[in-house]
Amino acid sequence: MSDNTKLKISNGLNEDKYSVKSKFVNFFLLAMFTLFPLFYTDYYYNIRHDKYYFFLVVTAVLVLMIGAVAITNSDSQSGTKDKAESVPWCKKLSFTDYAFGAFILVCTVSTVFSQDPADAFLGLSGRNNGLLLMIFYAVVYFLITRFFCFKNYVFVALAGCSIAIYLLDILNCFYIDPLGMFASLTDEQTITNFTSTIGNKNLMSSFICIVMPVTVAFSVISKNRNHRIVYHISSAFGYMALMTADSYSGILGLGTVFAVLLIWFSRSVARLKRFFLATTIMLLSGKILRLFSFFMGDKSKGISEFQSLLVYSKIIWAAIALFAIITAILFFADSKTPDKTLPLAVPIIIGSIFVACIIAMLFAVYYFSVIDTKTNIGFL
Repeated sequence: MSDNTKLKISNGLNEDKYSVKSKFVNFFLLAMFTLFPLFYTDYYYNIRHDKYYFFLVVTAVLVLMIGAVAITNSDSQSGTKDKAESVPWCKKLSFTDYAFGAFILVCTVSTVFSQDPADAFLGLSGRNNGLLLMIFYAVVYFLITRFFCFKNYVFVALAGCSIAIYLLDILNCFYIDPLGMFASLTDEQTITNFTSTIGNKNLMSSFICIVMPVTVAFSVISKNRNHRIVYHISSAFGYMALMTADSYSGILGLGTVFAVLLIWFSRSVARLKRFFLATTIMLLSGKILRLFSFFMGDKSKGISEFQSLLVYSKIIWAAIALFAIITAILFFADSKTPDKTLPLAVPIIIGSIFVACIIAMLFAVYYFSVIDTKTNIGFL
């Protein structure tokens, strides 16, 4: 996160800092968090292009609105110049800003010297991932890091919309199609490749891996109980959706995120209890998915082998019980000594264990790929 974003977030509770430009940026994020995931025009046909053009249009509108405010100077709050305005623009840029600029420069050079510059610019042969899209990404990055001001409604809306996306994905996994998205598809193989209103199942896995860490984190750090409930519900449905997604990387990604969040929250008992509560709820939601599958006669697109272990295995009940006990102990400890802070050694120990696990996994990959290539390790 750049210094500019940290400044805006730290000022997020100050209404005087909530400028017109900040409102426009937040409205843009609101549209991207709610309308963008649900937007389509002709079911799954051209759904990638639908979302691509939606992003371009909404971003262009944001640029025009912020440009209008800048030209009319209607966002100024006083007649005196801020001291920061006297600082040269190049000194206001963070390392991330320069890195993003270098990335766009490399993309530009690559486009100019490509075999078909026009195609490379528009990304026609690369799923629209051309220089044009990269430029729009850069514009969004610089506008958000300059004008974003934290407001709860933006992320609560993201959690609310994600619940609808996840629910559609779960229902689609069991061939329940409330939007009639499958009606125009030709065969069973095609149906298994598309889900919800996101489209490709791999993109759905990416959506889950991006949104779930946000909702889990906010279920811990949010001070509003009602907001935390929405984040918990979103995380629970997200976990169920990830179980139905054909993505091992999604499971590994989620596991890594949880390890990082555990290290981050480990010094605060108040935050630690909410983190373990979120973990317990998600593991329990996997069993709710199992119950739903039972009532559906287990007729589904299929759940991958590793996900099946987390949904159908009885040993998960032991994990749920363990996390529930830890949660109860932490709630009791927090009620006795509120706002208690644990020693710095706690996150250091947890972080060391996490690093050791990563080293062990890398060694296992090396061992079974180079040294012992005959042992059958199954789906692992």
